[in-house]
Amino acid sequence: MLNNNIDLQLLRSLNGLVIDLIEEERRQNAVQDSRLDAIEHQFQELEDRINSLAAEFRIVNRSQAEKIAELECLQDPYSPDGDPISNRSYSVS
Repeated sequence: MLNNNIDLQLLRSLNGLVIDLIEEERRQNAVQDSRLDAIEHQFQELEDRINSLAAEFRIVNRSQAEKIAELECLQDPYSPDGDPISNRSYSVS
């Protein structure tokens, strides 16, 4: 009978340890989930910022190309025929 009581006490203490380990693992999982959520949020913010900068870059790049095209179409002030600047041939003397 004494042996059965010892076995029962041992099982109860092991059961308590297992429950404590499970609770600790759940707590750690909750902390990791919280960290993952924060990282995912930061990643989404960075992704949004990158997309915004890419859109701004496309706008700046397009307007720069439009300005270059406009400048190339301007009349060459040194041309007797009023040719655009882009038709001017430069000669090196």
